Amino acid sequence: MVSCHMDLKPENIVFDGRRVWLVGWQAAFVNDRYFDLAVAANFVVTGAAEESVYLEQYFGRRAVSMSARGSS
Repeated sequence: MVSCHMDLKPENIVFDGRRVWLVGWQAAFVNDRYFDLAVAANFVVTGAAEESVYLEQYFGRRAVSMSARGSS
């Protein structure tokens, strides 16, 4: 559990030309570390190819899909 923004919609993300700023922290709370990543993805990822790029940029390496891992 980590601090999360909890309302990471485009209106709460500001880019000043150098840095990204997260504003509107009224809903902030403790949650899973990937909650904000998933919320932001809902606004910007429109398909499997974009999802791969999004996750690769976030994690700094190629993401492995759950289906590629096989079932246990």
